[in-house]
Amino acid sequence: MKRLFGIFTILIVLPLSLYATTVGLSLGTFDAENGSGFLSGGTHVQLGVVSGITPRWEAEAFILTEATPDPFGETVGGLVFSYAVLGAVYENHGTVPLFANAYVGLGFMGDIMSGSHYGPVVRITPISVGGPQFLLRERTFTFGAYYNIPRNSVALFWNIFTLDFFL
Repeated sequence: MKRLFGIFTILIVLPLSLYATTVGLSLGTFDAENGSGFLSGGTHVQLGVVSGITPRWEAEAFILTEATPDPFGETVGGLVFSYAVLGAVYENHGTVPLFANAYVGLGFMGDIMSGSHYGPVVRITPISVGGPQFLLRERTFTFGAYYNIPRNSVALFWNIFTLDFFL
């Protein structure tokens, strides 16, 4: 399962990066409800790469890892395709992108180390400020649901903030 997930991620992200208008690095917090079986207790960090596909669509490949109490003790990988709800984020033939936006995303996440859980994810970001033209974007109060296929359960998760640094 681990190998299949890795190959899938590479096959999707690499071609998208080649055609992308902009690429950025993302850094943020991540947490899930206690007792969900998705993540153990502690503080988690999200690191990733975000890439524009079209003026409104972007792909994000990321890794969630435990920061405390056992650094790198738990690692989850994911790939999410997000749609900018309020307007274009990436320049579109002279159209000026919005400074504030909201996103809806669909994707897939799974435990990289053991493959013990994996499944689809739905993610909503109600507040996003900035963008590629400013070289910085802050996504705030992202929340979503993750369906754990092996356990046949749903876990709720959230990011208090995520910063995207565009190159």
